[in-house]
Amino acid sequence: MLYHYTDRDSAREIIEAGALRAEPVRVRTALIGGEELLLARCVWFTRSAEVSPTVKAKLAVAGWPLDRPEMLWRFGVADGAVPLDLPAWAYPHGYDPQLFRWMLVTAHVAGERWEDWRLSDADVPRERWLAVESLGAGGWAPQPW
Repeated sequence: MLYHYTDRDSAREIIEAGALRAEPVRVRTALIGGEELLLARCVWFTRSAEVSPTVKAKLAVAGWPLDRPEMLWRFGVADGAVPLDLPAWAYPHGYDPQLFRWMLVTAHVAGERWEDWRLSDADVPRERWLAVESLGAGGWAPQPW
């Protein structure tokens, strides 16, 4: 299964919309204080069923306290539902090789396996979801959707 992680409020918006919306990817050209670039639209997924360092960092920077119950949510889809890996998504968009290498280095520094990432360049509708869950004290719990 592939997972898209998000915060509680965004999860509610996704459920209301009936789709995971492809949004522009934001990438910093340096770990601290670098220029922020808006890249092609996508929905980002990972094969990891564990909360990754990148997910934790992204939500912490956005101000979401991950220690509160049900703050972290994830949407699950079939592994084959999102066929694009990072190179297959980036190359058609004309990514500068230096920027692409920066994305890989950032993943490595964060302790991520970019090989586990999958991207959809289109919205992912409710019909393709297999699970919607929130993380509570007892682990991942199914949520109505």
